[in-house]
Amino acid sequence: MPNLKFAFRTLFKTPFVTIVAIVSLALGIGANAAIFSLFNQLLMQPVPEPVRLANLSARGQTQDGEGMLVSGSFVSVVSGFSRTRSRRPPSRSAAL
Repeated sequence: MPNLKFAFRTLFKTPFVTIVAIVSLALGIGANAAIFSLFNQLLMQPVPEPVRLANLSARGQTQDGEGMLVSGSFVSVVSGFSRTRSRRPPSRSAAL
């Protein structure tokens, strides 16, 4: 019990350090809770409509002429398709 009294007495002697410690703890706990909430919602919960998922990919060619599958962002895949002559939209396949 005397150690606890000493701790509180020391905290009240230096209010600036106490406020900085309390604010940093509050920010750290709040940031941790926010990141966990995002992680839990995005990665740990099941996908509500797995049928609506799409795998965006495009066919490319290597220098030796062999075909390969290139994956990328939505913007890069759509812009690649808009430059082709066929003007076909990208094929959508469900990814689970």
